[in-house]
Amino acid sequence: MKTEHFKILGMFFILFGLLNCTSNTKIDYDKIFKENDILFEQNKPQLEFIVNDIENIFIKRWNREKELEIHFDSLNKQTLEQLKGIGINSIVVSKNPNDTCNVDYVISLNINKNWNIKTLRFVQLRFAPCNKFAEKYHHFYDGYHVDFWGQGDNWYIASDTDWL
Repeated sequence: MKTEHFKILGMFFILFGLLNCTSNTKIDYDKIFKENDILFEQNKPQLEFIVNDIENIFIKRWNREKELEIHFDSLNKQTLEQLKGIGINSIVVSKNPNDTCNVDYVISLNINKNWNIKTLRFVQLRFAPCNKFAEKYHHFYDGYHVDFWGQGDNWYIASDTDWL
C-alpha cells in the first residue's frame, strides 16, 4: 500500500513539475511579432529595392507556367548584399492567386536568420499585391500555428511555428 502511495505521490510531483515548466516557458508572440514589425520597417527601403530589381530583371522574362526560383548567383552584388543583410536565403515568385489583380505575381522572401526565426521556425516576407493579408495591421491566425501580419504597401509577414 505504501509503495502505491509513493508512486501516486511521485506522479503528482512529476506532473506538477511539468506543468510549472510549461507555464514558465510561455512564448510572448505579440512581442515577437512587434519586433518583426519594427524590423520590417527598418528594412523596408531595402526590400522595395529588392522587389524592383526582381521585377525589372526576372519577372519580365518569367513565362508564368511554374514557380520561379531566383538563384542568388544571378543577382547583382548590391541586391545580394542586401538579401544577406536582411536574413533572406531564397526567393520564389509564384502566380498571384487573385486573378482580378493587375499584378499577376507574388514574391516570397524566405528568412533563415534574424526575424525571431528560432522561435517562429518559418518566416517569410511576401510581396503580395491585392492580398487582404497585406493590409496594414491586419492579423490572421489559423488557430493552429500559422500567422499572417499585414505590413501595408502589399507586404505581409507569414510565420509557422510548427513548420519542419
